[in-house]
Amino acid sequence: MITKIYDNYYTYEVGVKNVGYITEWSVGKDTVDIFHIADENNKIIVFHGYTHKDYVVEHDDEPIEDGQITLFDLKEIN
Repeated sequence: MITKIYDNYYTYEVGVKNVGYITEWSVGKDTVDIFHIADENNKIIVFHGYTHKDYVVEHDDEPIEDGQITLFDLKEIN
């Protein structure tokens, strides 16, 4: 599970400022890297994109329950 993502301008950390979940939503070699930031009830706070590779993603060592979320999962949530 992602526990923190940050660069020189923005920081999102699980357990801080109502952030409950951070998931990789779309990461591509030549595109914007987008992360889904949600509260503890999995309601979207923001989709944050990074257009550069100067950001850091911190993980814990626990496996993600039911694997990574997909676009199809998002459609079912809403």
